[in-house]
Amino acid sequence: MNAKQPTLDDAPADAGIPFDDETVDAVVHEDEIATPVVVEPERPAPPVGSRGELARHVAVGITGDALDVAKRLGEGLARTEFVPKAMRNNPAAVMAAILTGRELGVDAMASLREITIIQGRPNLSASLQLGMVRRAGHRVEGTADAKRAELVGTRGDTGETITVVWTLEDAARAGLATITEEGTARARSSTGSPLPWESYTQAMLWARAATELCRRLFSDVILFGVDPDIGDLE
Repeated sequence: MNAKQPTLDDAPADAGIPFDDETVDAVVHEDEIATPVVVEPERPAPPVGSRGELARHVAVGITGDALDVAKRLGEGLARTEFVPKAMRNNPAAVMAAILTGRELGVDAMASLREITIIQGRPNLSASLQLGMVRRAGHRVEGTADAKRAELVGTRGDTGETITVVWTLEDAARAGLATITEEGTARARSSTGSPLPWESYTQAMLWARAATELCRRLFSDVILFGVDPDIGDLE
């Protein structure tokens, strides 16, 4: 009589199939290599927000499970100081920021730092947009001071180049700040406290130039960015 061939059912209960970082990367980057077929036995769910869990959800799109993960993360993080004040104690807003970042390949915690929800619209920080653009193989370089920011962007695929300049005069025309007799920016809240345009003029000019450059030349990378009418409300 022929010996019975062993099957998966004969394996010990704790014989799991490994699902390591290399396997996750193979699934995520399915445009680079063939997607492997992984049959994994049931096992306890990984901790909420673990790298393995989030990476697996990135690979399959926004499914019911992914929505559940984002919901649990939103509920768990909404009351913590890791969440910006504008979204604190608002699990739905935290969930929306996490899902927005997920669509762009951004980790949950980075999404909470770099994505804000303003007037119902997701807005990416200038640093996040530049990071995504450079990650996609494009080039951005430039200079900035308290008077002027100039950025030059070059696409890695077509070689197209655009230069964007933002000056303190541009900010004044946009109503973001006024210019003092000394030639510096002045921007105050209703209570008289200095706003970012006054305290961090150089950084704000750079951010404005960067977001405009990303919208004009790299819109396919960022998908959306900062609405020029609402991007400076915070």
